[in-house]
Amino acid sequence: MGNQDDFKIEDSDIIEDNRGEIISSAIAMEGKIDNIISILFFDQRSDSDLFKEIFLSQEGVSLHTKERALSRLLEAKIVYDNDGDRKDLITKIRNIMEIRNRFAHGNIGFDRSGAYLVYYKKGLETQRLDDTYWNDVENKFNTMFKLLSELSGRIPNSKKNMDISQSIRQLREFLEPSLGDRLNGLEKAFVDTRKADWEQICTDQRIDLSLLFDSIRIKDVVGQINEIIHALGIVYTLPYILEDHEIVKSLSLGAGNTGKDFDLRTDRRIAEFKFIKWKGGAESTRQNSIFKDFFYLAEADDHWQRYLYVISRTEPLKFLEGGRALSSVTSKNRKLADDLKKKYGSKYRTVREYYQDHKDKVIIEDLTKIVPQFSDF
Repeated sequence: MGNQDDFKIEDSDIIEDNRGEIISSAIAMEGKIDNIISILFFDQRSDSDLFKEIFLSQEGVSLHTKERALSRLLEAKIVYDNDGDRKDLITKIRNIMEIRNRFAHGNIGFDRSGAYLVYYKKGLETQRLDDTYWNDVENKFNTMFKLLSELSGRIPNSKKNMDISQSIRQLREFLEPSLGDRLNGLEKAFVDTRKADWEQICTDQRIDLSLLFDSIRIKDVVGQINEIIHALGIVYTLPYILEDHEIVKSLSLGAGNTGKDFDLRTDRRIAEFKFIKWKGGAESTRQNSIFKDFFYLAEADDHWQRYLYVISRTEPLKFLEGGRALSSVTSKNRKLADDLKKKYGSKYRTVREYYQDHKDKVIIEDLTKIVPQFSDF
């Protein structure tokens, strides 16, 4: 290991956070692969779930085994019209596996040049953990999740097209009178019990494995609900914010990199939208997203008016006027961190410092005051 004194402690924390995110993202990828394999094997929901439970979830079934099984299934069932697409997917899965293994089994060190990873591959090798590397890893994961989502959409099966109303009904029954009450009841029910009591307690509490699978199924179905809310929210807002002769030049309704700088661009304004209801607690992810949108609006070269539309200004303004460190806000977004540093160096230390100098550039509007129906948000 190098001399860690040459590297800032907060940078060390960021590196460890990135390491944890890589491993957890690889686990999430494996879960998606499990789902795809199970529905390729079985059309019926019960068979598919049982296969996943008794085979794919077992500790001895490695991701390497699942990757080979997925490749063979895709080939046998001719899911892709072009077999090159199958090979490309498998190659990308293997790349993710290799990255995961490096961070799971390798050692991170620090020297005067920054962070590095030492791992074994036919001998000891070293990888510099610089911004270029992190951006490359992030792009690989984003591409992988996009490909797996597209693959799921290619597979016709009764499980994906099932009537989800029954699952919702079962979950609603479990939540009565409230989730807190149900969880408290479960916690108390298991106190002073033994293994032999487990089955009877589950029966008394009206819970079984199907309830767990129903919850997972609902989560899968609504996994893109935030994107849907974002898209429909923008579309419904347009007639309330556009002037009579204002012309829409571009819209970006989807998540991720759409190739467009802003959610809305007209011949008079650029705008970003946030349809989130802040709870007022520790909401670092939402704060990070708000700052990113504010920053790029404020720094845009356009001479048009710049708008940041939100649901209630209270919490966003409280954050923007607060003292959270910019190093924390930008720690998960390398591009944002680089752009901020390139433009201002170390001039700004906190969100408040940047906001005070740029708050007049961006108009932050409360959509609940503009769209009458949004008052119920």
